[in-house]
Amino acid sequence: MALGRVENLSPTQLTPTLVYTTLQNDIPLFGVTDAILLDGGGAALANSGAREVLLLAADGSLDKRAGGPGEGPGEFGEITAMVKALDGFLVYDARMGRMNEFTDSGDFVASWSFGSGSRIVDLKPLARGIDEETLNLSVYRTDGTRTRRIHGDGGGVTVSPGDVSAWRSEQLAEAAGLPPEVVEIVENVPYNETFPAFETAVLGPGEMVWIALRARPGDETRAWLVIGPDGRRAGVI
Repeated sequence: MALGRVENLSPTQLTPTLVYTTLQNDIPLFGVTDAILLDGGGAALANSGAREVLLLAADGSLDKRAGGPGEGPGEFGEITAMVKALDGFLVYDARMGRMNEFTDSGDFVASWSFGSGSRIVDLKPLARGIDEETLNLSVYRTDGTRTRRIHGDGGGVTVSPGDVSAWRSEQLAEAAGLPPEVVEIVENVPYNETFPAFETAVLGPGEMVWIALRARPGDETRAWLVIGPDGRRAGVI
């Protein structure tokens, strides 16, 4: 599918709705690094501090705990990313350098390594635009079959001195209290002359593709473009 100029799109504006919060159900969280929506209205949270995946029911209650610390089948050393699959979800363990597959109900299916000679630091996000002039995404099933290709323009917007100043201010505020050498790196880090066409993209349930469009430093909100399984624009949130 071709989107044309992304910034000129005028699809339906979607209204976000809070479905539930873990605070309502007294579910302790420790270092959540990722979350995905599951078919049926539930969700899976990477409770990485406890090295487990929490499966929440559609009403927000805790349905099951998957995994746990260890090196055995379905156990984790460090959870950094999760991806929705056709009949369940995948959990990436950066410390072990392997992918773990679970069903939607949290049952362990299989795991595979990316090689014993090296470890991949992280697989998150699923896709990221860095300095591309166009939005160009391909969507694959877990068996390697490509289902869609999404293409659109939208990069090439000039980064202004004000954008750079706002970005550095944000980064320096986050680096407050860190060693001087770290602060110096933030002050002098290079920047791109143009904005990318998109920031990141994730695959949601029902093969919906969520694309985070470019946002200027200091913006309080980010626009997400939602593409349905039929390749049509479902809207923007």
